[in-house]
Amino acid sequence: MRIKSIMKPLMVVLGVCLAVYFFIYFQNSTIEKVAEDRHGDVEILEQIEIDNSTFVMFDTGKYIMGEVYEKRLFGWKAIQHSQAINGRNQDSPFRTDFFAYVDMGDIGIYYGYVNPSEIESIRFQLDSFDMIHETSTYYWYIPVVTEDKNGSFQSNQFSVILNSGKIVYYPFEEFQ
Repeated sequence: MRIKSIMKPLMVVLGVCLAVYFFIYFQNSTIEKVAEDRHGDVEILEQIEIDNSTFVMFDTGKYIMGEVYEKRLFGWKAIQHSQAINGRNQDSPFRTDFFAYVDMGDIGIYYGYVNPSEIESIRFQLDSFDMIHETSTYYWYIPVVTEDKNGSFQSNQFSVILNSGKIVYYPFEEFQ
């Protein structure tokens, strides 16, 4: 008799707990849902899976931003983000405020805006590592293996190559 009287309240509590869990999980079941909940209507530009994390670059219509997400018990969660970048409607082909960096442990990702009608490619060099991203759209990204967690680099390591073939190095003073 006593077991029957305990079972009904336990079933109700279990049912409520499961309902709350599934409600929370549904709200966070995709990266798109979490990004839209955090930033409004977004367009996912790129998703890069590295280890147990996913780097997501998205466009809000006003700026682009990068965030790192992990899948957890209650769904996807943003665990790291970088500053928003607004390079739209700018006269300059490239500037220091056109890119950002986000750290994902042993991998860092540089990303940002670019004017593809003036810039042929973005180049990052680190020791024997030489990565070139040829531009075909208004955004770019370069994942790099680095021990430096803050994304710092020497000025001769980061450059843009103009359509004319001219190389312009960070801090891109020629565009100011």
